[in-house]
Amino acid sequence: MAAFALLGAFAAAVPAFSLWIDVPFVRQVENGCGSASLSMVISYWQGKGFSLPSGSTADAVEIQKQLYVKDQSGIPAKAMDQYLRDLGFTTFVFGGEWTDLERHIAK
Repeated sequence: MAAFALLGAFAAAVPAFSLWIDVPFVRQVENGCGSASLSMVISYWQGKGFSLPSGSTADAVEIQKQLYVKDQSGIPAKAMDQYLRDLGFTTFVFGGEWTDLERHIAK
């Protein structure tokens, strides 16, 4: 099973009752989708009043330096989860297949 986290907006598929959230865009470096995703989520919540613990960062480049695993060409989902938990976030990790994601987006 592929593990994935989803935080996104699909403008073409947004029903009238949906809620649009303005998540700041962070450009990813090579193999840096995990750090960019973490940075966007953290920055979004900082804009809502969330304060980072002293010495912590929402900077994608710094997150990449801390969490990147070369032989995996990215950041493991478990490391992303732990990074957010260490900052004080409550996280939910789930497994699924791409077909699960496609089915939920189609609703």
